[in-house]
Amino acid sequence: MDTRSPGLVTLAFTGDLVPSQLRIHSRSTMIALSHAIEGHAALSGSETVLIATFQRLSLLRPEALRYARLAPQLAQVFALGVADAPPDPIAGVTVLPLDASWPLVQEWAVIASGPRCCAALLSRDVEGFRPDHRSRHYMGRWTTDAAEVDSVLRRFYQAIGQQPPAVRRERHASLQTATAIRQALARHP
Repeated sequence: MDTRSPGLVTLAFTGDLVPSQLRIHSRSTMIALSHAIEGHAALSGSETVLIATFQRLSLLRPEALRYARLAPQLAQVFALGVADAPPDPIAGVTVLPLDASWPLVQEWAVIASGPRCCAALLSRDVEGFRPDHRSRHYMGRWTTDAAEVDSVLRRFYQAIGQQPPAVRRERHASLQTATAIRQALARHP
């Protein structure tokens, strides 16, 4: 797959977000939201797609075992980030290295979409991406709005030159996803 495609070079998941709907989130909240979305995606069936940005691929290493367990339960899994260290291969996970100048390296995003799953965490690094620094605060939001999740998913697949999977979402997928994420967050200290 050509990671230098013009679409991926300019892609930003947070570009269409309304500033008044954004909140500042800490790193620990972002991790809890990410894990809640990832976990619900894995339980939602093998037709679900998961896309995650890690800013730096070295941040995928601590999550490698988790992603190795998640991937067999999902249709496709993508992990994106600056290749600051050679990523260890994870079966079922497509790793897309990003250049440090691309907009996606400024973002922490987790997108899950399938017949029984519909969620996205979309946020931007408040401190700005620096290869030698781990940011602590992000401005963003999470959503289970099907139109918003589908729009982000379409833009991603267009950027990588593929057709997005056809999703025939169950009627209450957004509500079930929102409930599952809220329950997971309630268990978060």
